[in-house]
Amino acid sequence: MTSKRLCIAIAVAGTVGMHAATCQAADAQPGDTEAHLRDLERKLEQSVQRIDELNQQVQQLQRQLGAGAAVPAPLAVPGPAPTAAPAAAASPPPAAAPAADSRIDELTTQVEQLSQSVSRMNTDTGVPLHGFADVGARFYTHTDPNSSNPANGANEKAIDFYLNPEIGPRIKTLMEIAIETSEYDQQVGIDMERLQVGYVAGDELTVWAGRFHTPYGYWNTAFHHGPQIQTSAQRPKFLAFEDTYGLMPAHTVGLWATGHARLGSGRLTYDATVGNSPRILTNGGQMGTGQVDMNLLGSNNHSASSLVNVGYEFGGALDGLKLGVDAMRWRTTDDVAPAPDTTQVSFAGAYAVYVANDWEILNEYYRFHDTNTSSDGSTHNSWAAYSQVGYTLLGAWTPYARWEEAQLDQADNYFAALAAPIGASYRRYVGGLRYDLARNTALKAEYGSTVYHDRGLQSYNEVRLQIAVRF
Repeated sequence: MTSKRLCIAIAVAGTVGMHAATCQAADAQPGDTEAHLRDLERKLEQSVQRIDELNQQVQQLQRQLGAGAAVPAPLAVPGPAPTAAPAAAASPPPAAAPAADSRIDELTTQVEQLSQSVSRMNTDTGVPLHGFADVGARFYTHTDPNSSNPANGANEKAIDFYLNPEIGPRIKTLMEIAIETSEYDQQVGIDMERLQVGYVAGDELTVWAGRFHTPYGYWNTAFHHGPQIQTSAQRPKFLAFEDTYGLMPAHTVGLWATGHARLGSGRLTYDATVGNSPRILTNGGQMGTGQVDMNLLGSNNHSASSLVNVGYEFGGALDGLKLGVDAMRWRTTDDVAPAPDTTQVSFAGAYAVYVANDWEILNEYYRFHDTNTSSDGSTHNSWAAYSQVGYTLLGAWTPYARWEEAQLDQADNYFAALAAPIGASYRRYVGGLRYDLARNTALKAEYGSTVYHDRGLQSYNEVRLQIAVRF
């Protein structure tokens, strides 16, 4: 009976360290913080040290029971190697056996409890919750009366939560929920920004289903809803999200295939999507009229959108440079009854980015070719582009500048149906300074000058201050 208990104690003690390390690796999530990992490593090291101590005590008790008893050697555990056992002592008198047997029972119980504790420590961690938040202020020298919010002063914009639990070795999920202040009525609302489930076949292919960021160009998938991860305070105007005057569908509900493969010294990347065609809310939408909507519950015109994006990330001396081309098409119908306008929208674009050696150089261009299918069948061409340059000094200071412009044909049904600040042609110049107060906290000061070219909208200048954090 004594030998059996002793074997249990030694086996549990020898395997618990390996079990804890395995659980930690399996449960780790990409977004786990370094502090959380350090804390788990510290607790695991303490547990391993305690197991070593218990192993040594079991050895000593066995020697006290007599050199003739056969007991397997303790199994190896992570951490310092066990101390070599001293020479066997003389056999104790038989009366000492009951006391030693009781001590082995106690040690066996301690090891089992320690094993359960380490197991809970590494497996009962729940789903890590991360997110972003930003607050600040904005001041206009002149505000167009048709703009979303003419108010000056301090503002709180949004708090954004995201979770990315791994359901299995190849099944991944991403859920993002934003609690944000509306641009148009200063009310706080909740929005499901992303809800996607993916299957990972390998580096060459991951397939996502659900609501995701439409992977055109570079910016829309590189910088998400948390402004802390982007250098500037604002996105380019025509790349804004749908509910903040976005010109294009920033989200898609459908399927997304993405992956990369080695090619030469760099790698080839691709994205391909198929999903619901977006619509334009012109009758009772959140902005009252003219908002792009990604159609969460199916296309209102029973049509699909499609997209292809192919890029190449250079290696070697050109490491940090990526060039790519993309194309997207969708059929948009507004919600005006009984005779809605339908437009076949398509664009082809190109992008070039360089992010290395403290430089950030971003360029994107989109060329639209649209057909008014519900009226005269006429075709219309428009374009939009931006270029942004930033350079980081002393590891924390990043001055940046951006030019952006959209020249939109006002006879195009798609642009004509959008709200005035969205569908109007414009040019904007932006300059700013970002200071990284900490690794996850950025302070930004930004000046912008916007000039409208049509719809009778008045130009304006603005100053924005922003504190953006990531947690």
